[in-house]
Amino acid sequence: QLQPLREELLDNYPVLLPGHHCINFADNTVHLHLLLGDAIEGLQGLRASDQQVFNSANNVGVDAWFLDGFAPARNPSLWNTSLYQTMAQLSNNGTTVATFTAVSDVRRGLIARGFAVKNVAGFNKRNMLCGHFDSATATGPADNLRKKGPKALWYVPAAAAASRERSAVVIGGGL
Repeated sequence: QLQPLREELLDNYPVLLPGHHCINFADNTVHLHLLLGDAIEGLQGLRASDQQVFNSANNVGVDAWFLDGFAPARNPSLWNTSLYQTMAQLSNNGTTVATFTAVSDVRRGLIARGFAVKNVAGFNKRNMLCGHFDSATATGPADNLRKKGPKALWYVPAAAAASRERSAVVIGGGL
């Protein structure tokens, strides 16, 4: 049943260049934000941006995280407190998280920032981490963490999507 969405996603997948890429599909009701490049720089850039969907005052944020940053031993600069804190700041209560790693330092780091995670059976491996965000269990500066419930960022009703004003800026003669 997801085959048509899969095909549309693949047809619109961006060129693998560093930066923030947004793919709108399913009649503009699904919005996928891909960050290619350094995860911490990309996430902090989203928090600092004027994009409405990532502005903490708007009570919207990320609905699902999938962390694909290789094993912590191979990529130690990714798996740190700054990443987990930024994720918490961009999450709503109930936001899901999954990662192929099951390393205890990652589990403890996510838990300290409000993610309830557990080991589950992995894909082509023994274990992986899955869970959700619960700001009531987070440690750290409470004013920096999201307290409101989820607003399904990935789903925008067709009427609302059609009524939004759109604009574009093109830089570079090659386009």
